[in-house]
Amino acid sequence: MPSQPSRIPPYVSYRTHQQAIKILQDRGVPTLIDGDGFDDAISGENLSQLLRAWRYLELVDADNRPSPRLHQFVNSIGNERQHLLGEILRDAYPFLLNEQAQDFDLATVSADELAERFIQSTGASLYTARRCIAFFASVAQEAGIEMSEDVEGGRRVYQSMQDGSKRTRTARQISAAPSSTELIPSESRAQTSTQLLIGKLPDFNPEWDAEIQKIWFEMFSRIWSLIEDAKEPG
Repeated sequence: MPSQPSRIPPYVSYRTHQQAIKILQDRGVPTLIDGDGFDDAISGENLSQLLRAWRYLELVDADNRPSPRLHQFVNSIGNERQHLLGEILRDAYPFLLNEQAQDFDLATVSADELAERFIQSTGASLYTARRCIAFFASVAQEAGIEMSEDVEGGRRVYQSMQDGSKRTRTARQISAAPSSTELIPSESRAQTSTQLLIGKLPDFNPEWDAEIQKIWFEMFSRIWSLIEDAKEPG
């Protein structure tokens, strides 16, 4: 179990995690988990996020050497894998899945409530918490843990955002989508801490599908409403 509950949980793309496990299944688990074992399939920031995630889940140690649990997981299938994954998650997310979370039901919780739980328990920003949730909800689904429809819908959206953000943005995309912080009038920028949430949103990408664009605008509208409320004289 992670010894520091305030550490930020994994926010690597679930697709990257799956890809890494598949490579280890095909090639075997090396004595050191690094870029050499994945060739060019996983590198750079994706590799860094993957290793941070696996350290948090105790699949590798502080030196990125595979733990017995990683060997077990890579070599497991079916119900055995699902059971093992459930144990990994209960150890890694005590604020969601064990005695610390008796008052918290993932089957009924809203996406906003889950985000708040992540923020309070880990100190993550709103944007990072959403990315953490995208990973957690995907792995929890694989482990057979029941999730609410609201969380499941949010998982799909944020996972799509995460995967889409890896594409290189062209000059046309940048000019078509101003940075979210530029949407705030300069004279009111930094008046309240709430405004900092705007900067945590991913840059708007016009290539997202309609559902993801709708979610982005809804999130922006919520944050903007908080800013406007904070400006009201009290």
